[in-house]
Amino acid sequence: MSRSLILAFLLPFIAACKKQEVSVAPPAPSADQSQTPVPTNAPTMAPEPVVIAADNPDVNATLGQLSQALRAYVSSTRSLPKDFADFAARTQMQAPPPPAGRAYAISHGKVVLVDR
Repeated sequence: MSRSLILAFLLPFIAACKKQEVSVAPPAPSADQSQTPVPTNAPTMAPEPVVIAADNPDVNATLGQLSQALRAYVSSTRSLPKDFADFAARTQMQAPPPPAGRAYAISHGKVVLVDR
């Protein structure tokens, strides 16, 4: 029963996180148009970090949001990150800074605060 509750809880979050890419084919050039080559060294834009947890004065709410994002990540990748920094890097997540003297960590499948 607990699996079905967890799945029911995570399903809307996972569904909302999936992006659908739309592919648009360029128009076919006519006989009188000359094609200019696209430079191969054109700069690529890195994706912007995703803000998972808004800067919220309620630390418990922030930890809950981060834990929910961790569960969604584990569910989609079927792997555990080695630590919070690895999780943040792999998801390109931007979390609010932890309280002074504390750091985010992963313990028993959720995000917690630990002393530095």
